[in-house]
Amino acid sequence: MSSFSLALSQSWRRLSRPNVVVTLALALTFALVAALLERQGELGAADRSLTGVSFGLVLPVGLYFLTTRATRNQNLERTFWELARQGADRRQLALGQTALLVSWGIALGTLLGFITVLTARGPWDATLPFDLWASSGVGAFAGAAYACGFTLGSSFGRGGGGRMAFLLLDWVLGRSGSTLALPFPRAHIKNLLGASAPLDLSQGASGAALLGFIFLCLALAIYRIPR
Repeated sequence: MSSFSLALSQSWRRLSRPNVVVTLALALTFALVAALLERQGELGAADRSLTGVSFGLVLPVGLYFLTTRATRNQNLERTFWELARQGADRRQLALGQTALLVSWGIALGTLLGFITVLTARGPWDATLPFDLWASSGVGAFAGAAYACGFTLGSSFGRGGGGRMAFLLLDWVLGRSGSTLALPFPRAHIKNLLGASAPLDLSQGASGAALLGFIFLCLALAIYRIPR
């Protein structure tokens, strides 16, 4: 079995444990309840739910939690040290784990986008099909971005403390509309959802920025691991 496949297999076992599944189910329930509460208010419930609780809180914290579990709360380099001692390729191991985290991030983001809009808008809204498609697509994109961002963060600090630093910086700086927001997913996700754009960027520019962020974080995280 290749190093990539070994990492996929072990990471899957770490993330498919009952306590992880229950935690994610509770997070999705929290997003659903928040969308229901927003629906009782004025127009724009779906937009507020997506930019607020669903993609602003549940998605990044959920990916932080998943990355922490997958890495066993350690630095990315030490996540599979037992396999590396037996000759497995460290970079392939990290790449396999990241591939699984990105898959989970895409799934979580897609599901959050779908249930949030469906709950906040109701099943009889005429524009619902388009909005479900759009919000699920942004959620998938956002989930992949956060998975790669937390993976890169895991390569810093003995215990992967860069994960928390990334979470906090994304929360504080990504909420602003200044130049400081440009490196963080939160700013571009809000733009793709039709909210305020950093430096008045177009949605296409934010989409390109998120795509670049994904590949840059992945490349840097793998590069930082010694062969």
